[in-house]
Amino acid sequence: MMLFKVLLAGESCHGGDREYPPAGEWTRATEPCCAGWHLTSDPLRWWMPRAELWLAEGKLPMHGDGEDRAAFSRVRLVEQITKDWPYLVMFPRVQCFLAASARSFDPKADIDWVNLTRAYLAGANLAGAYLMGANLAGANLAEVYLAEVYLAGADLAGAYRPIDPPDGWIPDKNGYLKAT
Repeated sequence: MMLFKVLLAGESCHGGDREYPPAGEWTRATEPCCAGWHLTSDPLRWWMPRAELWLAEGKLPMHGDGEDRAAFSRVRLVEQITKDWPYLVMFPRVQCFLAASARSFDPKADIDWVNLTRAYLAGANLAGAYLMGANLAGANLAEVYLAEVYLAGADLAGAYRPIDPPDGWIPDKNGYLKAT
């Protein structure tokens, strides 16, 4: 099973203040509840500017939330995911994560290697992403959090945008959702 860890400068970035040991070393043991070591199967939901992505492994026991994340008693980072990861072509949501991160480090970063055509990006957190020039043709953008996303020049032909936004959201003049 492919599980991922989103880090910011080697530390937890969505709560907690944990530093992770070098790749291959297990974290210290803890109770797998709210204070456990968290991993996700959908890192794009947890993206934030300047985030790093790691392939990770968790040891049981674990406590899941019924969605895309779980807390484990121990975890270890296996390898950092980069644009050269051999399985990247199979993970368009990971491609999107890496492209957004690359542009958050350097707004002129080359993301021509990204192909998000027909990608299922529903539920993604792209707040603050700079995806100018990205090919999003046919991508499903339903419920994507796009606050302050810069999409100038992005090919959005056929992108699915929801007509009925969820509570707390309204479509802008182009049909993209923004928080009310």
